Amino acid sequence: MADVPGNDDERAQKPTPAPLAPVSRPSPAWRRIPIDLVAFVGVAVAVLLSHRPFVLYGMPFNEPSWLFHLGHRVAVEGAAPYRDFVFHGGPLPIYVDAVFQGLFSSRYASSVYAGLFVTVLRVWVIWMIVRRLASWRSAIAIAMFCAVDPLFAFGPHWATPYLHLFITMSALFVVLSTRAEGRRALVHLVAAGAFAALSLAATPRATIAIAVLLLPATALLVRGKQLAPRSFAALWAGFAGGIAIVLAVLAARGLLGDALGQMFVAPASGGVLDAISGGALTSADYTWWGGVLYFLGVPALIIAGMLALAAREREISIQTIGLLLVPIAFILGLLMRYGQLDYFNDLPRLFFTLTTVMAVAMPERLRAWFGLEPLTALALGALPLACDWIAGMAMPGRSPGDPTALVIGVILMMLASSRLTAHAKLWTCVVVALAGLINFAVLVQTGAAPYAQNPLAERPRADSKFKANHRRMSGIAITEGRRDSIQWIKDSMEKQRSCFIYGNLPVLYTLLVCNNPTRLDAIGPGQATQAELDAAIAALRASPPDYLLAHESQFAPLVLDPATSLRLHPDANQQLHAAIRALAADYDSLGVVSSKIAPWFAVQAAKEWDQLDAVRLYRRKSLAPP
Repeated sequence: MADVPGNDDERAQKPTPAPLAPVSRPSPAWRRIPIDLVAFVGVAVAVLLSHRPFVLYGMPFNEPSWLFHLGHRVAVEGAAPYRDFVFHGGPLPIYVDAVFQGLFSSRYASSVYAGLFVTVLRVWVIWMIVRRLASWRSAIAIAMFCAVDPLFAFGPHWATPYLHLFITMSALFVVLSTRAEGRRALVHLVAAGAFAALSLAATPRATIAIAVLLLPATALLVRGKQLAPRSFAALWAGFAGGIAIVLAVLAARGLLGDALGQMFVAPASGGVLDAISGGALTSADYTWWGGVLYFLGVPALIIAGMLALAAREREISIQTIGLLLVPIAFILGLLMRYGQLDYFNDLPRLFFTLTTVMAVAMPERLRAWFGLEPLTALALGALPLACDWIAGMAMPGRSPGDPTALVIGVILMMLASSRLTAHAKLWTCVVVALAGLINFAVLVQTGAAPYAQNPLAERPRADSKFKANHRRMSGIAITEGRRDSIQWIKDSMEKQRSCFIYGNLPVLYTLLVCNNPTRLDAIGPGQATQAELDAAIAALRASPPDYLLAHESQFAPLVLDPATSLRLHPDANQQLHAAIRALAADYDSLGVVSSKIAPWFAVQAAKEWDQLDAVRLYRRKSLAPP
């Protein structure tokens, strides 16, 4: 076809249409939900699904059941800690337990739910830290480890997880402060200090240890211009504010005077050298030189090798991490569950001592070798170290310390290092998650209670298949012997009578519904000062209880029969034993539990921590039989 004259000019004069603007479509609502909130829901589901089939078996008569008993006294009896009963820990676990008993009825299962709630919070905080130190993929892997591995995820409700929650919250806000500027960074430091101080509400002596450890360290960082003075002021203003909050709440409830007298005047325990060395220098089982050689020398050699590796001027590869971490994670993971950590805790304890010293004295070397900022190293290493010191002082000698705080501290410090590649961090987290899953699977396969605080505290789940004939234990499956022993003691006593339990089984006061004439519900080592024991002796003499229950186990042979010659257990208080043994002359023995149930129960109970079969019941002679 021939061209039409003028068509080209007309086309040239026509304006070119503007391109259409892209149509903006609102993103789906689910994409606007913060990822940390989604993670909280995921963590809660994972913890509940993994724990629910295992945590409602057995009722240990150690610290978890103590909190249930004390929470019952607060929720049902209207009692208050420090004023109505002696308690040398922080008040928060008791009141949380009381709240859950108010929500789900006053039974032990409610206390278990409180423990699960704290576990969910702890795992979620670890997720938030790891997501910021590495990636969300790494955070999923570490959250999986924390949710299922028995080292981290406890079933029962007790005080130590609160301490872990507060130190990890403090570490989270320190990490956030390093990623913020100006006023926002200072706000994060204030929050970090406040959460470190809130450990007072769970474990008072931990707050003291944290302050003793971090105050001079941060002061020296300020002096060396490694930390701005205003950052130092923000951190310790938050710390003072956290302490003030706890004390103000106690004062508002009229408990401040009694609380200060019990929270900060603790019973005798191990010394500072015992805690710092992990008992290596003070254990009666080893000579001083033996402790230095075996428990400090060998870890020192391992750390020296780590330093040689860290001194290289290049990033550490995934091959190196895998070579070191894979066998260690799988082998030690199983050992950790059974408390065989006396030796293995020495390595992270000594390592954190080194990084704390380097953060203060050699910050540049710390950055060059480990890729860590001084304040981050203190938050991730010194805080778990303080937890371990406190646990070591509570159990003098070669005690396990606080393996949970140390292991989590090591994991987080590795992820905070700039010397590790992102690929290495991810695979490190995957290996840790696999170790946790394998540890969990092995314990389930062997029939153990994977989330028990102490493996000797609860029998295998196969034995705990009987319903307790007690409304405070409804929903809990226990062993036949434990069920029958509690029932026999209860049937042998009149209701609403007074009793005194000469042994560390305070939950029996709740289960037997008997009134303690003293303010001492627990009389184990480290549970009372001498003045409190003297007051209890005076109360027993003034108002002898209707019933005495003596725990005659191999751990505490507190036999009250004056005709029986038996050496008193070293942990027993001589004056209290003499006073109760004198009172026993006015009581008739109704028998020991094992002789009233069945011969096989003694064999079964001997494998349990509390050895309920060894409780002997006495009734005052002037009291008519029920």
